[in-house]
Amino acid sequence: MLTLTDSCSQPQILIKNFQNEVTKKLPPPNPSTDGMFFAGTSGRLLLSSEDRMTLFDTQSRMTLAELQVPRIKYVVWSGDYNHVALLSKHGEGGGRPQHRLGSASAKPY
Repeated sequence: MLTLTDSCSQPQILIKNFQNEVTKKLPPPNPSTDGMFFAGTSGRLLLSSEDRMTLFDTQSRMTLAELQVPRIKYVVWSGDYNHVALLSKHGEGGGRPQHRLGSASAKPY
């Protein structure tokens, strides 16, 4: 189980076992991280912040990729987990919400 916590304004990624005990604490690569999504494979997370989405490997503690995007609300994976759609709700003019869609490959370069 994974949890993103904001204790003392320092976000932490908590990795827990099935007994809900914390087994690992990691600082996110971006201090303004406020969202977390499944990244298609074990040990990887998609971390969102105000203006970017980061593909983070929890085992190596490395940022694998980063994308400048407005706040992401939803992440949808293809059936084989090779592609991901990042959906955001972005208001433009007149207060009408607009939906934007981005797509990226989950495979490393």
